[in-house]
Amino acid sequence: MSRRSAHSRRRNPSRRPILLSLLALILVVAGALVAGTATFHGHRLFGHAPARQSSPTASPAPTVSGASSGPALWALTPSPAAAVLSPLAQLPATAPVPKTAAITARVAPLLADPALAGDTVALVVADARSGSVLLDNHGSDPAVPASTAKIAVAIAALHALGDDHRFTTKTVLAAGNRVVLVGGGDPTLAGPTAIGAHDPGYPAPARLADLVAQTASALKNKGITTVSVGYDASLFAGPLTGPAWKPLYINEGDVAPVSALEVDEGSPDLTKPQRAADPAGVAAREFATLLVAAGVHVTGAPVATKATPDDGMLASVQSPRLSALVQRMLGRSDNDLAEALARQVALATGKPATFAGGADAVRATLAGLGVPASGLAMVDGSGLSPSDRVQPVALVRMVDLVLAGKHPELSSMAQALPVAGFSGTLTSRYTASPASNAAGRVHAKTGTLDGVVALAGYLNDASGRVLAFAVIANGVPQGGTVRTEQAIDRLAAGIAGCGCS
Repeated sequence: MSRRSAHSRRRNPSRRPILLSLLALILVVAGALVAGTATFHGHRLFGHAPARQSSPTASPAPTVSGASSGPALWALTPSPAAAVLSPLAQLPATAPVPKTAAITARVAPLLADPALAGDTVALVVADARSGSVLLDNHGSDPAVPASTAKIAVAIAALHALGDDHRFTTKTVLAAGNRVVLVGGGDPTLAGPTAIGAHDPGYPAPARLADLVAQTASALKNKGITTVSVGYDASLFAGPLTGPAWKPLYINEGDVAPVSALEVDEGSPDLTKPQRAADPAGVAAREFATLLVAAGVHVTGAPVATKATPDDGMLASVQSPRLSALVQRMLGRSDNDLAEALARQVALATGKPATFAGGADAVRATLAGLGVPASGLAMVDGSGLSPSDRVQPVALVRMVDLVLAGKHPELSSMAQALPVAGFSGTLTSRYTASPASNAAGRVHAKTGTLDGVVALAGYLNDASGRVLAFAVIANGVPQGGTVRTEQAIDRLAAGIAGCGCS
């Protein structure tokens, strides 16, 4: 990611204090957006176009039920004075505890919004410090979660692998001078056209060109000038597309067929949305082309080849740290990364690196952290499948794991969640009144499919209390997605604007 250099110049001494103050303010805001709540900009490939699916069958209209009790979920929580800058600051002990009756009274008319008519809306709100569930409206009913399911994948990956983990793409030299490109499950590996006009942005990815340069140098040192090329994508197994995925997901660029070897997330042409049917083959051909340009003679076309332990290492490149990849996945709602990370969790926990193995591994990892396995019934990692089911109360428990401070490897997630009106998939939301009053105060993962709108995360209410929440609307009518998003934003803003004590 390119950066512009900064230059300092002396100015009129009488204006210096003002200028320094302005500069300090700019640096604080920039630091919040870049380091804490990074705003993601990039080519279509690295964004998220909401996938379109069949709408789930609507169930009865929602009603607000009484509060239910829960275990002590949170200990450390965001400071209301610095909700964007330091989301893990200690919550002031003087902040009043919201009352169930007051928060129910605030929420009831918002759930009766005509924009939600016909939708099945599930909502759970919990107090972060005490762990008390303040409102439970169909919170235990399984719902199609859309991309809020990525919260589960992020937590499982960080816990199973560690926030410093990186994924390695390498080349090895097999018998007969065959160079084998071995995929390590890093879909963010960038081709030469992704740097510059189509800059993938933060975090800076590993580059195929660097791997080629290292490989060519290693071959030269061995006195090898002519090679054939093979490629190995065997780290992941099973079907390339998920249960109930539609072909248009590939054609319109929502996700690529899942492969352990991809360049530019399986996009053969960054000026077009369509993904490749065979991402590994495309990556291998691009690698061979670059290898020829580096002065190595390549014979024949690349062929699928299984690397062996006897093959000699030539070169390798590594992905960004897992914490940065999670930030990218949650901020942009990156489906390719979500599917890759689910499989990496499977590999780390001894399960098959398939759709089913990834889903089982994520569920088992979360169960080990205290999230009931019954609350999560996923069939993929991205939330693209309409067959996915999650209990909203389980999403709230996942937010607990992020805020509680008992698992340091999860701490980066508090800053990875999009911030209302500022970053990621919430950049353009919370811009109109009354929802704009909650801009900067709602940190949440979005979820959008045909028939589904969801939001899950945490917020600061008017009294300075931090509340965790999850809201999922299923049965959204065709053409009603934006209207429902706006209604859910007003709902979250209403909770944020209520001291409710």
